[in-house]
Amino acid sequence: MPELPDVAALEPRILAHPLGRVRVASPVPLRTTNSPLADAAGRKVRELRRIGKRIAIGIEGDLWMPPEHG
Repeated sequence: MPELPDVAALEPRILAHPLGRVRVASPVPLRTTNSPLADAAGRKVRELRRIGKRIAIGIEGDLWMPPEHG
């Protein structure tokens, strides 16, 4: 399970940077998404959150990987 220090260490490496491409090692976390992963390419990372056992990445255009529920 990711801890808050994991998120804090990741933030300066990816926050405000555009995604070059998205590669999914396991599609299970993304099984509920309606947007193709290609939609994330070239968009900037706006926010990181810990949601349960996963780190969620918020991308401009209100996209999330994995998608938020609720």
